[in-house]
Amino acid sequence: MNVKLCLVIIGLCFFSIAKAQTFFVQKSAFGVEAGYVMAEFTKEFPNDPKNRSTQGFYGGINAQFYIENKSFIKADVLLSFVQDSFWLHLPVLYKYYITNHLSLLAGPQLSVIVGQKTPYNSFGIDLGAGVAFDITDNIYLQAKYNFELTNTRLQKAEIDTGSRHNTIFAGIGYRFLD
Repeated sequence: MNVKLCLVIIGLCFFSIAKAQTFFVQKSAFGVEAGYVMAEFTKEFPNDPKNRSTQGFYGGINAQFYIENKSFIKADVLLSFVQDSFWLHLPVLYKYYITNHLSLLAGPQLSVIVGQKTPYNSFGIDLGAGVAFDITDNIYLQAKYNFELTNTRLQKAEIDTGSRHNTIFAGIGYRFLD
């Protein structure tokens, strides 16, 4: 994977967070989130068309910053445990409210395998999309799907197996409003 491309994407994510903080900070919120994660490894081997999926759980913290009318930037630091592996996920999502309680989410996510050596690449870039529903001002439900853009299964391999590590997150969160 191109390291320069990763650095540019990381820089853009942090720039968007910093830019969001210059707007109406009184509408910002910080919170915690936890729930279920399902990881799908597509096409483990070149001659094996099967998908392999496994379940686990995740938890983490997040911050939400107001941009303008119904628009927010939501940044998370999530740790998931799936198939004896710990993953660190750093999504930066654009959040848009389509009703007073229902919002759509979309944006990039960096994923890193932590705490273990692996024969695979330990770093990946995903594209996520999902929905969130605010039960109250503080409590919300959220579900999102992340499609891996890079290939964590390919490390110094001579052929691209076409394998990807895609994830589904479904959880509940609590926001501490300012």
